[in-house]
Amino acid sequence: MKKFLLVLSGLLWLSGPLSAAEVPVEMKPVQVSEHVWFVQGVAGIATENAGFVSNAGFVITADGIVVFDALGTPALARKLLGLIRQHSDAPIRKVVMSHYHADHMLGLQVFKA
Repeated sequence: MKKFLLVLSGLLWLSGPLSAAEVPVEMKPVQVSEHVWFVQGVAGIATENAGFVSNAGFVITADGIVVFDALGTPALARKLLGLIRQHSDAPIRKVVMSHYHADHMLGLQVFKA
């Protein structure tokens, strides 16, 4: 089945789940300090960049990883998780949400799993 993005009443819908590799955006972790990284979303309309319009970050601690915001789709969250795994295989201990907007929280299910 071919996957596509659809915008309906301002909401982003997918025809099927995208894998992290299928998310057509570049996501690079930027190291802020010894244990802290962030990814920066692309300014613009969500339909132009697979919903990657917000920022997220992660901190690697001695006890595990703390993620800050989960991004706007499960596919984006899987992509972020893959980048985190390039730096550490420590367990995800916490996910801190900055606020309730969809572009920051719809990827939460990936981190719950």
